[in-house]
Amino acid sequence: MHAALRTTELRAIIFKQLPSSTLVALATSCKALSAAALEILWYELKDFKPLAMLLPNSKRGTEVDPGYILPKDVDRIRYYGPFVRRLAVPALPSHLSPSTLEQVIVALGDDDLFPLLRHLDYTGPSVYAPCLHRLVPHTLLSLAVTMADSHGLGAAHLERREITALAMPRTRNITEFLLELSATSTPWPVADIFAGWDSLQALSLTGQITKEVVDAAMRLPRLRALSLHRLLGELLPRPSWTLEKRTKLPLRNLHLQNLDLCAAKRFLDLLPTTTRVDMSQLHVVTYSLYGATDFSNFCRAVQSRCVTYALEDLVLEPDQDVLISPTYEARGPIVTLRDLQPLLTFERLCQCTIAVPRTLDIGDNDLRVIAQAWPQVRILCLRGILSSTTRCTLEGLVHLARYCKRLERLAITLRGNVIATPREKFGVVHHNLHHLDVLNSPILTGQEPRIAPFLGTVFPSISRISSTAGPTSYVHAWGQVMAIYRSFVDFAPLAP
Repeated sequence: MHAALRTTELRAIIFKQLPSSTLVALATSCKALSAAALEILWYELKDFKPLAMLLPNSKRGTEVDPGYILPKDVDRIRYYGPFVRRLAVPALPSHLSPSTLEQVIVALGDDDLFPLLRHLDYTGPSVYAPCLHRLVPHTLLSLAVTMADSHGLGAAHLERREITALAMPRTRNITEFLLELSATSTPWPVADIFAGWDSLQALSLTGQITKEVVDAAMRLPRLRALSLHRLLGELLPRPSWTLEKRTKLPLRNLHLQNLDLCAAKRFLDLLPTTTRVDMSQLHVVTYSLYGATDFSNFCRAVQSRCVTYALEDLVLEPDQDVLISPTYEARGPIVTLRDLQPLLTFERLCQCTIAVPRTLDIGDNDLRVIAQAWPQVRILCLRGILSSTTRCTLEGLVHLARYCKRLERLAITLRGNVIATPREKFGVVHHNLHHLDVLNSPILTGQEPRIAPFLGTVFPSISRISSTAGPTSYVHAWGQVMAIYRSFVDFAPLAP
């Protein structure tokens, strides 16, 4: 058995088949395992049960008297602890009481419990809060703190104190920090927690997004990824964010969720104007209805703040409830290609989702312009409010087939009742498109046999055609298109 565990190929097969509980038991019982085997067995702890198993049998109770655990009782923990790289701290006691864990830490003396820990996931309010600072070694790179509702678990003041106390030098190497607060969380000094973490490269915050938080985040010298998620119903001020102008910002990925579009634009206005940001990923999910003017202004802000050759992943959409709610009707100013024009300068876009809570009025010629502007796109979604449709027809898809050779997934509303018959003049076959989502595209009864051959001629590699936003009749009809499409593609090579 030990020889097998020292063989890389066999070890990988064994570890893949065995459940984690069995792997832990194997690690604690076999004394001749290689270091490589132990690194795999002990890489991740999802609770403190494996730690309890390392204590002597007589001292594994959930509660022990003070001073009951001696330094000799933690020798096995001291041996296996350095192999742990990822730890999840639960909210409730898990086979090891908080008092027992504290005694284990005391018995270890100057040694860290997990001296080579890289990732720590903490769920609170937790009974293990008093031990938090002793679970963070100098080697920690990623810290995720999720605060759930505190009902029944007591106040969360210990977490606030302990997490705020995780200051230099113990956190000098942390590169990723996630803090998720619930809607019922009491005020936290969020900005004070990560301010000064100059090593921080990725920051994700949910709840209590204030001016001070934004200021502190934008001053982090190495920050490359920033995610700000405002909680719905959160009564936050609308500050006029002002920052010192920086000539260069390392920010590459930006996610803004549940902000209104005007607030998202104000955030972009904080970015330097003298030197554009090399943004590669920009995701904005709004919570409210906005008009065509707001959308157009936001698009211009993106164009003025982001380097055109750098942006590869762009998502701009309202919350799903805004798109499907009957409260929002397709009325008022519509969104046209003119509003999208500033985004067409980003020629290296690989993934693009544009969803607007208005009528998205684009036609076949507009689709040609978009296809020529984004030749690298692999995932493309263009959608308006679900009570509206576009002027695009099936024939407009030929432009995507001709200019977007890498396109793999497409979501768009079509006028399925306008049928195009395959013609030699198209002169293009696209082999990369695998998923076509026609959203709420209308389709006339009996037209399925005409639509399927067109799609099969131009896009012969589609594995799924869906209507994710249409009424039941449309969903059924497009399902019939998929069935006929399969038969057409299967037998097309046999045709003379």
